[in-house]
Amino acid sequence: MKLFTQLALVSAIAVSGNAMAMQALDDAQLASTTGQDGITLTIKPPVKPFAALTAGAGGVIAIDNIYVHDKGGLAAAQGGTDTSGAITLDGFAIAGNAPIVVKIDADGNATGTGGAFLNVNVALPSELIIRTGAIGVAQSNRTVGAANSVRGIVAASKNAILDSIDVKLGGATMNIQLGNQVQTGFVNAQTMIKVSGQIANGLVISGVTLKDTVGSAPSATNLGSSGGQIKIGDIVVTDNGDLTKLTLATDIDVSSQGLVLTMGGSKTDVLLADVRLGDTTVATSSIGDVEIVGLDMVGTQIAVTGH
Repeated sequence: MKLFTQLALVSAIAVSGNAMAMQALDDAQLASTTGQDGITLTIKPPVKPFAALTAGAGGVIAIDNIYVHDKGGLAAAQGGTDTSGAITLDGFAIAGNAPIVVKIDADGNATGTGGAFLNVNVALPSELIIRTGAIGVAQSNRTVGAANSVRGIVAASKNAILDSIDVKLGGATMNIQLGNQVQTGFVNAQTMIKVSGQIANGLVISGVTLKDTVGSAPSATNLGSSGGQIKIGDIVVTDNGDLTKLTLATDIDVSSQGLVLTMGGSKTDVLLADVRLGDTTVATSSIGDVEIVGLDMVGTQIAVTGH
């Protein structure tokens, strides 16, 4: 009898344990057990000397030179020489006050065949600066027809176009879906890349100086024959009527027409501060500030393609 009692007690404990293991989870419990898989990448560039942001847990990614080679140049019929040229960026860098966080998930999407997609979410730090470096144009050193011939630019062929520009932004989020697309864009029904978020104090572009190295051809009627510049101290883009932020809302897709950007959001205000023309090293070249208020580009599409 004693053995039977012991067996009954052990059985009761076993049954109760199984019953507890099979209890239904409420919503709160379910929430804590889901969303724990996938891949998270935390990208922390090395901290290097940089005139912008090196504080905090961020860092700087620096590139000495970037060359974008035009394989054909401008056709002779359009006034060109059919010679390969290159856009040059010297001293490109990205700096932030915190790491960039990338979260990756693969979703099977049970809606049917071809529904699966890869979701990549990229979160930028709250402060981020992109430094373009000096921008110019040069003769490409590539050999026509050779697949592996890209070898920089021809020495002493570079002409300066723009001084280095600092683009100050941060706080943006890009959600990218590859394979299938199920996310609803700001304008499009479906979009591959959805850019959202807010930039504190707006998008700031500093140091824009467009150079004319030749200037006007000398003659008795021309007003000056030496080169000059167009300089803008700062370009500041904010929400319409709100100087504290710029709300980002852009859909990015790839179509047969190339890379297509569709603008969402609402109206914006643009300030061009300290606009100078001519010899921009002197204060008398300033024409003042220029404001564009209530710029409405919602629904505007921009296609980037080759030709």
